Amino acid sequence: MFFVLVIFTAFLTILFQYSVDKNISNPLTSFNITWFLAVLFSKINMSNLYEISDNTYLYIWIGQITFNAVIFIYTKGNFVNFKMDSKTNISLNNLRSKIFHINILQFVLFILMIPMIIKSLNFINAYGIHATRTLYAMGADSGFMTTFQRLFYIHLGVFPLVEALAYIQLTLWVMGKIKFKYAFIGIFNIAVISLISVGRLKFIYFAIALLVAYTLNKEFSHKVSKLTSIHIRKALKNTKNIFFFIAIMVIVTTIFRHNISTSIVYSITEVGVSYLTDGIVIFNHLLTNTNYNNNSLLYGEASTAGVLGVFSHFLQFLSLGKIAIPIEGVSTEVSTFYEVGNNKTLNGYTTMYYFFYRDFGVIGIIIFTGVLALIAILAYKKVKRSPSFFNQIIYVNVMLVVFFGILRWELARTEIVMRIVYTFFVVIFIFYKPIKFKKRIVKNEK
Repeated sequence: MFFVLVIFTAFLTILFQYSVDKNISNPLTSFNITWFLAVLFSKINMSNLYEISDNTYLYIWIGQITFNAVIFIYTKGNFVNFKMDSKTNISLNNLRSKIFHINILQFVLFILMIPMIIKSLNFINAYGIHATRTLYAMGADSGFMTTFQRLFYIHLGVFPLVEALAYIQLTLWVMGKIKFKYAFIGIFNIAVISLISVGRLKFIYFAIALLVAYTLNKEFSHKVSKLTSIHIRKALKNTKNIFFFIAIMVIVTTIFRHNISTSIVYSITEVGVSYLTDGIVIFNHLLTNTNYNNNSLLYGEASTAGVLGVFSHFLQFLSLGKIAIPIEGVSTEVSTFYEVGNNKTLNGYTTMYYFFYRDFGVIGIIIFTGVLALIAILAYKKVKRSPSFFNQIIYVNVMLVVFFGILRWELARTEIVMRIVYTFFVVIFIFYKPIKFKKRIVKNEK
């Protein structure tokens, strides 16, 4: 019953929203399309896993209704007020020197990653791709990385900063502000991280970020100056090549990581579907097989684990691994492998709703989903009215949280929190740092 309600609610919302705002990157449409596909494929159940309970679909529907209701209440169903301000200026001053500094930083980060590239290739040669991926994910005990290296590369330093810079370069390129050659090193470093981690997810993140930036600027290209419009349209035309490259890399990684006993097309499709459904599958398993009560609530620790974890990891990093604040959250529950049917085990993904539920039960799903919806619609309103670089990069980061809610709660992961922190730091102190002239302040972008 609740499966039908989720599908029906999503379908009606998408139809209504598209009739008033045809930009599919708006949070209401994106959220409902994502959950529509996730719930639909979980019901189709290509892998013959255990059936999803009606109770699980109920919690998903509660989250869906909350997200939709908050946005409808805020907008009153009217997106007319979200039109671009005619006085909007999306220019950036001294951009060449700023992007030069970012590229230098990306090059330094690549140099820092060389030891891990060599180690990853050695492990792949010795143990194979699938085993290397498992060792990478297991933690410091696996021997792939020491505790210090995991803190420096994965959680606090290199990888989050590479991603933050890459998304900044991506956004500037799609906006028509820089040529592709100035964004290339960002894409290259994302590929390097994928090689080290033997993973696909970084490519998928990049593809979603590119999709959001693409849909925003496709609309804005008709509302800005003629010269800016030409640059944006040229970049949009070339984004198809980037999507093709990402698709090829995901397919190649999938082929090498999995023992393909059926057709290649079926296996790749199954992996793609798993990204949509694995979160719901594990969420269902934990709800069905665990007796939660008021005494087991975490009262915010699960949903804020990423923020709390940053402080814990910094302390651990500065003390060379000797001191750490015990932030448990739901890390053990999420990292544990569960048998979900058809001799298949899964871990890592539980949807964002599991984190909310573990904190405050059903009330947690309503509160945290409502806050996420409000942040998303405020960011969307801001970027629609003034599609500046700052507003676009913020919206890209917000929508990554919305999209990947079908897998996990992004802000429970320290590396995601650090990526967002680095994004704000770079954007504010490199692009928007005020220039003081006596008593008045002139900013780089009006």
